[in-house]
Amino acid sequence: ALAILGAFGAATALYAGIDRKIDILLTSSGAAAVTRHLLQTSLRHLLLMGSLLAIPNFLAAFVISILFRSTDSARHPTLYGLDLLGAALGSLVCVFMMEYGGYRWPLAMTVSMPLLAGFCLARRRRGCWQTAAAVALSLSWLVTLDPRLSALLEPRPNLRMLAGAYDGRQKVTQEWHTWNAYTRVTALAVEEAQGNVRRFFAFGSGQGRASLERYLPGAGAQGSNGSRAGVVAAFGVPRRALILFAGVGSEVVALDRMSGGRTDITAVEVNRPMVRWARARKENGLDALFSKSNVHFHVAEARAFLEADRSRYDLIWLPYFGSGYRGALWFSVEDLAQFTFTREAYRKLLERLAPGGTLVTYDVNKVILLATLRGLFEEDGRNNLARCAVIMSLDSIDERRFLNPAPRSKAAFHLFRDWNTPLDNLVLLLKPSGFSSAQLAALRAFARRRGSSILYAPDSP
Repeated sequence: ALAILGAFGAATALYAGIDRKIDILLTSSGAAAVTRHLLQTSLRHLLLMGSLLAIPNFLAAFVISILFRSTDSARHPTLYGLDLLGAALGSLVCVFMMEYGGYRWPLAMTVSMPLLAGFCLARRRRGCWQTAAAVALSLSWLVTLDPRLSALLEPRPNLRMLAGAYDGRQKVTQEWHTWNAYTRVTALAVEEAQGNVRRFFAFGSGQGRASLERYLPGAGAQGSNGSRAGVVAAFGVPRRALILFAGVGSEVVALDRMSGGRTDITAVEVNRPMVRWARARKENGLDALFSKSNVHFHVAEARAFLEADRSRYDLIWLPYFGSGYRGALWFSVEDLAQFTFTREAYRKLLERLAPGGTLVTYDVNKVILLATLRGLFEEDGRNNLARCAVIMSLDSIDERRFLNPAPRSKAAFHLFRDWNTPLDNLVLLLKPSGFSSAQLAALRAFARRRGSSILYAPDSP
């Protein structure tokens, strides 16, 4: 129990030191210096944390070996089976504890279980062993469940890194945070130098984001998500739409505004505490949005929802969920979301499209995704994929630099090889029935108004 507390305390102290160093580097040298520092020190930090975590694991194995040595060999299969069963049950219980109790409850269970076992084993011993175990158990609950004390055992990411505030002119405030079964969730408020405030959620150490926008009935489509809704509805308002990675409804707000409330919207988001917190803030107006008759919000994992859902949609929208360039580092697809970009997932997404429906994807590398889709189209005997896909950027792109990027140094290539390509930051529109000339013309008209670039379309020269 002491080894577990020590490992968590040491990790918190280590993160605090890294946090201070990052702040100093950001202020004095910028994001590039932070990148170099993290790359140079990450192995040392990982080895240190691995050594600390090895201590409670070694002690656990030591205790088990003592139990096996001090018991009759006929009971060894029972003890081994109970050990495996306890590990499985503990893993399962921790998932629910993290989802509904946050960080403190799993930590309390992890620390208190060895003490509880010691209390039970001390029943047959004379003296103060059982009393000592009971006192230690009570103290462990006090330390791990008290918010002020447990904060000393919770590693925290750097807020400026989470917010992407690298120039030092922005003020970053953490408004709320919690843990769930998948990640750490942080609500951030970033005050710009001009005084305007942006609010959003950051996941983990920055592997994802979700915008937090206010819902004002009657307001027009605004902001970046308003522009993205313009893409998905460029050639008509969809009757039914499915939005995965819905966050707290930023894309729902944009599409509802764009369609004037005419689109029946189903939104899916896995992050239960985030949704609950955002809805509880009355100033956001999200409870009113989710209560609308044409909006159906589900807290569920995307793949699980697709497997259970039997509806058909005119539009399926997979918006950005934050992976990609964050200013100092590149991140890969968030661990849970990656399962929505597999061959099996896209087969299910195509099945959920209504005749003439459109699938819009913002994240992941579009070349890799098109290769996956081509295989699916060929297996299912669908139309030629070349007639069914449009790739566009929401920003203007110099096509000569896009097609012939400047070579990078070996070190830079090692750092950026996964995500440093414009192909990761484009929009893929897929219509299995094929795009009509009128729809392509509408998309090109939208691109001209927006200053965007269409890099591929079936009518491209």
